[in-house]
Amino acid sequence: MLGLGDQLKSNRQRNSGIMIHTGDKVVWNQFNYMEIHTVTFLIAGQPIPEFVLPDLSINPIASAPSGSGSYDGTGFYNSGVLQPGQNYSLTFTKPGTYDYKCLIHDEMKMVGEVVVLPPPVKTPGVSAVKTPDVSVVKTPDVSVLLVATVIGITALFLRKRGKQD
Repeated sequence: MLGLGDQLKSNRQRNSGIMIHTGDKVVWNQFNYMEIHTVTFLIAGQPIPEFVLPDLSINPIASAPSGSGSYDGTGFYNSGVLQPGQNYSLTFTKPGTYDYKCLIHDEMKMVGEVVVLPPPVKTPGVSAVKTPDVSVVKTPDVSVLLVATVIGITALFLRKRGKQD
């Protein structure tokens, strides 16, 4: 299991990413008790599901977990809404570069990247060093996210209200 630093970053900090090997597990932990997030891998070309629907309800596709515990780069995988104290993990089974995003904070461009390398080459007579299990994730600054969330929900409400007038 490999831990991540702050993988859900805003676009001004886009260089967030992790490099792992095929078969490694990544764990995202939600430590901030003032926020919620998703970890979502989309199908290539799939439109980003709206988290809040036009009728101001929460989109079940964006808020519910989907996929299994192993990811091969295909399919829609979503942690569902990660409440404070919860985590989400995936084992990556195929080399590639995989982008993910937080559907709740899509407007803020909260994204991350997992680069999965082929399994390491084993050299005869050399024993591999096992990396200790680490599981660390921080969340972005609360005040920025809180203000952005309030602004986003207010904008959706006003847009919906304007369509009804």
